[in-house]
Amino acid sequence: ESRTRQQASPRELRPGLEEAFALSCQMNDPCWEGAVARALALTYAAYDALPEAMEWLGEAHRRCGRDTDAYSALQVEILASQVEISLRQGRPEVADAIGREWLALAARTHRDTHVARAAAFIGGRR
Repeated sequence: ESRTRQQASPRELRPGLEEAFALSCQMNDPCWEGAVARALALTYAAYDALPEAMEWLGEAHRRCGRDTDAYSALQVEILASQVEISLRQGRPEVADAIGREWLALAARTHRDTHVARAAAFIGGRR
């Protein structure tokens, strides 16, 4: 994720991320699966392949929440990314619904920075 945000070529990063995703699946590690799926989503979003990005974010959300010990910090990050990409897709109604889920989860898990960001998003949409 950090390499994508530092403007590294997402297309060059993707093969390594796909390999990491396959390995995380072999290890059956929900947190790693979710984190790598989110990073893959960000590589697609960087090239405006937004439907693919949303598919990967959905996969990330599903995988990191499948155990009883849900990885809430990662889930909050995934929801934030889903809001951003939904807006870029021109789907404000989807972004609004996800934004409320983002705010609720951030508040329940004491992710104060995300509470502020999600609240600002919701407040700014009205």
